[in-house]
Amino acid sequence: MSTSEVSGQPGGSAGAAGQEPSADELLAVARAVPEPVEPVHGFLDAIPGQLPDSFSNEDMAVTTVSTGVIAPPDVPRATARKPIKRPGWGFLLSHPAHWVALGFGSGLPWVMPGTFGTLFGWASFVICMPHFTDAHWALSIFSGFLVGIWACGVTGRNLGVSDHGSIVWDEIVAIWLVLWLVPKTPMDQAMAFLIFRVIDITKPQPIRYFDAKWKNGFGVMFDDLLAAFFTLLLFAVYYRVMGLPS
Repeated sequence: MSTSEVSGQPGGSAGAAGQEPSADELLAVARAVPEPVEPVHGFLDAIPGQLPDSFSNEDMAVTTVSTGVIAPPDVPRATARKPIKRPGWGFLLSHPAHWVALGFGSGLPWVMPGTFGTLFGWASFVICMPHFTDAHWALSIFSGFLVGIWACGVTGRNLGVSDHGSIVWDEIVAIWLVLWLVPKTPMDQAMAFLIFRVIDITKPQPIRYFDAKWKNGFGVMFDDLLAAFFTLLLFAVYYRVMGLPS
């Protein structure tokens, strides 16, 4: 019987029975064994500030495969923004949208910011009234509504609450619309202010429906536009029933 028949391979010299493996064969076997998984210690110290604070060195364990390629772990998604309960002047000045949505600071009071924002809208209306024509008011209200969709949307996202109480630009634009269309006497304006605030706070249907459904800049502006519409409707009914000139 030949040596090749004993080894089961042609030539039989490399793997013959009873023959020790050569150095080349041992090296080939060693290369076939995958390398162990080891954590990379001190990696975070090398790149400070590049990863979330919740990461640790253990989270940065990487796997080295036989090809020598290092496979990094998945970076976790950023957590949701924590809501800001009481924005201050620093937040207001940090973005142009904040300046508009917070009513140039009128929405910053901790108590009844919507009422303070509406008072600001009333005061600005009285100041501009001698200088504005109907065309000016129509353009101001329309453009203010469009700007408010953007400003209230951005500010709501940055505050972590889509319709945060400090966002008062919607009240300002809505009270402009009401005061533009009601009689210009101080008594009528005061009555319009009170009716609008009651409707805006209580949010009767369908205002409550849209307020709950549309959690974005358009929704913030639209529900106060509906409150202005109901205020004007009540005024029209009142003047009709009382037989007063409008």
